[in-house]
Amino acid sequence: MRWDVICLTTLLCLLGCTKKAVLQRDGVGVRLTEVEWNVPTMSEGTWKVGRIYRDTVSKNLNVVLALPPLESDDVKHLQEAFGVDSWLVRIIQANSQGSRIELITLFAPFLGVQKGRASSRPMKAISFSLTYAAWAISERFRKFQCPAFSHDRRLDGWQLIGEKAHTEFPVAFAGNHTEKLTVSELVPTSLNIGNTMVGDYYFEVALFSSSKKQIYSSFVRLPQHVRVVSEKTVPLDGCAGVHPEYEPATPEVIPSRKFR
Repeated sequence: MRWDVICLTTLLCLLGCTKKAVLQRDGVGVRLTEVEWNVPTMSEGTWKVGRIYRDTVSKNLNVVLALPPLESDDVKHLQEAFGVDSWLVRIIQANSQGSRIELITLFAPFLGVQKGRASSRPMKAISFSLTYAAWAISERFRKFQCPAFSHDRRLDGWQLIGEKAHTEFPVAFAGNHTEKLTVSELVPTSLNIGNTMVGDYYFEVALFSSSKKQIYSSFVRLPQHVRVVSEKTVPLDGCAGVHPEYEPATPEVIPSRKFR
């Protein structure tokens, strides 16, 4: 069985055991409390390359983040009172040079969409892949026997940093968000990380009204984040001194393979 399927199945089983968040409505205001985010699950995507496709490099690191379960009555109240119907999830990279890079903001509605229509079923998870440039840029680049940009890296270590903890979201207008929304569910959104993936990757989350294009809480950084610790270089048979950007493999020599 594919590792991404195993990760997703495990994550959704854990989600079934997660306590639902509590929507507090009192004199202090409205706030979503005891919001529990399950541990993200990760799996490596690999790529066969080299003169006879016997060498293996990494193409990406797939990440699945389960969304916290909410009571249906609380979802209804948030929608009717504020128009809040979703989460915004920012993926932030802090690379080895200490730079903060906002990679993408993903749109995650409370309720999923089926065949173009809103569903009554809650959306379970979002996913994205941290992807090396040699694979991310185009389908054509993926056919090179010798990867573009002299890519010869294999992920050597990644881990979760931090402890699980509840988060809280006071519900109040916090600003407009007019950028194009990227919906990510079970098909991972590919994020071009460049030639190295080493660094820390954080999740920052806020409540959102998709109809008003307005944010209804501050962005809250989740207590756990992903760290890519190290990479190793892999010798690639027949690729020394090759400029793969100009040397794509011909279709007849590309082996049949399933991309994970």
